[in-house]
Amino acid sequence: MPDDGTLQIPDSLQFRKAPEPGRSVANPEEMRRFHAIRAIPPCADAQGYYNYLKQKIDQATSHWKTFGDATSEQYARAYREQETALKTLKEKYEVRSKQQEALCTFALNLLTVGIAGPLAGQAAKFAVKGISSDPEFIEKAVDLAKEKVTEPVKTATEWGYKKLSGELAADPFMPAAASPAEFGAKVSKGINSRNRDMQDLLMALLESKDGLTVDGIKRLCEQIIPDPYIQSMPKGTLDESAIGKGAALSLWLAWGWARDVRYWYYHGSTNDFYKYQDERLDYKGIMLALRDAGVPAEVASQKDTLSHWMGRYEQIDEINMPGFIDWCNSGRWCQTMGQIFTQDRGAHNFWVQELPGQYAQMKMKQLTAFMGGKSE
Repeated sequence: MPDDGTLQIPDSLQFRKAPEPGRSVANPEEMRRFHAIRAIPPCADAQGYYNYLKQKIDQATSHWKTFGDATSEQYARAYREQETALKTLKEKYEVRSKQQEALCTFALNLLTVGIAGPLAGQAAKFAVKGISSDPEFIEKAVDLAKEKVTEPVKTATEWGYKKLSGELAADPFMPAAASPAEFGAKVSKGINSRNRDMQDLLMALLESKDGLTVDGIKRLCEQIIPDPYIQSMPKGTLDESAIGKGAALSLWLAWGWARDVRYWYYHGSTNDFYKYQDERLDYKGIMLALRDAGVPAEVASQKDTLSHWMGRYEQIDEINMPGFIDWCNSGRWCQTMGQIFTQDRGAHNFWVQELPGQYAQMKMKQLTAFMGGKSE
């Protein structure tokens, strides 16, 4: 409190003056503020206003803490589920990469023992084309085959494994959002900070040179009561299923924001003549997890044709990574989050306000990675 004893309201609780009663308000924020102030009940004395304000702050804090505990619990559960799904994806990648590595090793060993010069190059090109249609991959394999020595074969398989191991931006096999411990600490800190600011204002008013006056406490009510902490407090009865779905969606959004757009432009398209279809099929578990989290089916998946023996074809659903990444970056996810929390504006606002910070962190990581080296 300043030396002159006046009450200073922190910036986080500063609002523009409410419009005069009866005045038309076009701004929705001003309209909500106007109605919140009008809803303050008239009290006979300063103590009545003080008790009312204290009860509202305590009620909001109680609701936010209950919501924070439930959210942290559901977030931890969703985080573990995402971690498991990504671990399974990594295992599929490793199995497929080892199979391709074995094919590369076999082909190059076969061709570099007893076949020399141009013949080795032509034979290697024919054999390796069956493994990868990447021109750079084929040419590298051909060059190594021409050398006709054993050590380059080892070099070739190491190089080939890297070429087939997936995108090089953020680790696609790890959750991109904050850990459950970090998330829980952040939620708790945010609630405690808001409660402390409001309680400090009440105490500062009591300790001011004028003390508790009707005019002073009334003005403080008009500053605090319209605050979203009070007006948008979560409901007393929580929908833990919705909270869990919101947590899962937030985690997959953070993962989507961290993906390499350039990489998936090529690897995610069905117009690749089956070049990267095996990779997209590895993501079936992720596709189903995205749908379960509320990502629209037309965003999470796309139609493709799977080729079988004897000229038989099958229409399948596979992951639509380009569409999902575009959806994450477009802001259309806000509508989905709103559909999850149709009955609880506080929970909806919490996630919508929480996620832009995660988005900024993902973009900063991508920028740092880009400055360090581009993905292939």
